[in-house]
Formats: sequence, C-alpha cells, structure tokens
Amino acid sequence: MNEKTIETIRRRIRVAFMAIVTATMLALTFEHARGGVPAFPTVAVYALTVGFGLEFLRAEWTPRGSVRLGGDGQASQ
Repeated sequence: MNEKTIETIRRRIRVAFMAIVTATMLALTFEHARGGVPAFPTVAVYALTVGFGLEFLRAEWTPRGSVRLGGDGQASQ
C-alpha cells in the first residue's frame, strides 16, 4: 500500500470513530434531557460535546482543498 491509501484509511477510521462517539453522546443528551431541569448541567456538557463532534465531522467530511462557501456566500479555502 502506498502512503495515500494508508492516509485515506486512517482518515475514514477517524471519521467513523468520531461519528460513533458523537451519535452516542447525542443519544445520551436526549436521554438526560428527559430528566428535566435537574439534569440541565449534564445536558449542557453533552450538547457542547456533540457540537464539537459535529463540527469535527463536518470539517473532516469535506475533501481537503475543496472550495467552501462562507457565511457571506463568498468562496474561501
């Protein structure tokens, strides 16, 4: 295997792992949210973790070097 193939495999494993962890944390967030107001601190921490996980997945999912549109509609790299 060449280096590009190995890097592609590593990247896909990393994305799969983060997707599993993020999905688990999202499920825990909803489960604890059913607890009402006393569970708010736990829900806040889980929700923050899910936010970081989703951002990581979004950043890793897009191919490297591709053109992305920013919030203002302008292309950025």
